[in-house]
Amino acid sequence: MMSSFPKLKNLRLIKQRPREPVLVIEDNPKLYDLEALYDMNFSVHDFKRAVRISNNPNLCIAEDYRDEPFTKKYLSSVRTCSFGQPLDLLIFAKIWIPVFLAVIFKD
Repeated sequence: MMSSFPKLKNLRLIKQRPREPVLVIEDNPKLYDLEALYDMNFSVHDFKRAVRISNNPNLCIAEDYRDEPFTKKYLSSVRTCSFGQPLDLLIFAKIWIPVFLAVIFKD
């Protein structure tokens, strides 16, 4: 099971078929991050049916990403991460581990 949506470097555009969602994200108990989708282009005819998300109990959006266009359009039903969520720990690790390593190697 995934915990983070994978970056798909070669995928440029996702088109919606009539009366179908363009993306379905369901039943992923460990999934907590969709950041890889934020820069993706979607060709959508029906915004209400474009993205279907359900039964992803750990999925949340970091406060910093709430104003991203993708988040506003398609992820409004996903809760905002609170302190202690896995994403908060990842952000902490991404910021502080390089700082600690820089200090260690600087001396």
